[in-house]
Amino acid sequence: MNRPLAPSLALLSFCTSLVLGACLAPPVVRVAGTREVDPTKLLDSKSQAELVELDVEPGVTLRGLYVHASDTGPLLVHFMGSGGSVTTGAEFEWMTYGMSSFAVSAHSDCNSLAIDYRGVGASSGARDAGKLPVDAWAIWCEAMRRAKGDSRRIVLRGCSLGTLAVASILERGANPRGALLFAPVRAESLVRNWLQQYHGGVAANLLSPWFRKPLELSLENAVAGARCPVAAVVGSEDRLLSLREKELLAPLVRASGGCWLETSYNHIELVEQFCGIGNEEFDTLEALFPEHAFGLFGEMRRNMRATRNAMRAASKVRP
Repeated sequence: MNRPLAPSLALLSFCTSLVLGACLAPPVVRVAGTREVDPTKLLDSKSQAELVELDVEPGVTLRGLYVHASDTGPLLVHFMGSGGSVTTGAEFEWMTYGMSSFAVSAHSDCNSLAIDYRGVGASSGARDAGKLPVDAWAIWCEAMRRAKGDSRRIVLRGCSLGTLAVASILERGANPRGALLFAPVRAESLVRNWLQQYHGGVAANLLSPWFRKPLELSLENAVAGARCPVAAVVGSEDRLLSLREKELLAPLVRASGGCWLETSYNHIELVEQFCGIGNEEFDTLEALFPEHAFGLFGEMRRNMRATRNAMRAASKVRP
């Protein structure tokens, strides 16, 4: 009887990779964005934005935006996923999600800092996932400078690959007010889970042994050792984090003092959520910054809550 071909090829690929080693660098940092940062395309006319340039290494300059809204308010630091850029938002083959979170933050009296990784958008240098922690730390240092050294004004927002950038900052002992992880991924399984999701189990079995880890980092260790609450937004249809991995990460998130929000979204839908700021995230931000009024959006939310409470009270006294 002939044996199935796919398992045999998978076994051959695995054994060969053991002999030769996982030698390929996974292309997890994708080309994205444009070579120019144009605030007028990303923000409304009332937002005060300026170009940011960080010289990280010879030949490597990271570029992005700082949006100023308040001298004392929170500073949200946005870390994009693969295929995302400050210059355009999150890009997919069939659509692009703009970063409306910049404008929403500004109207909530929250400052924003978003800078592309090397080789992405307007940032120079070669794309390299292994250098993600270097770029992330440079962005953290810029955030600290903008916050005048007050780390408790800073919230880190990461999406997909950007959650590993956030994790690398937490792993180095940074103590922001909080961290928000949208569609988190793990370095150990990112390549295999991506292949499984978009190309099937055969491709995952054949190809994943050939790729090395994109970077040496443990998401769960970073969350477990975090000096701030870490919140996570995951989706039941997001296969880039397996059920077992979600079960591993969820108690660590809760133990940090953060919330674990499970949705019905897939990975791309979670990226869309990151590009804006939804009600659940505002709930988290208000809990992190009870002293902050959150400007126009805060006033709208308080009015809506007051209206709902009044309607509930009225319904209880009806005969």
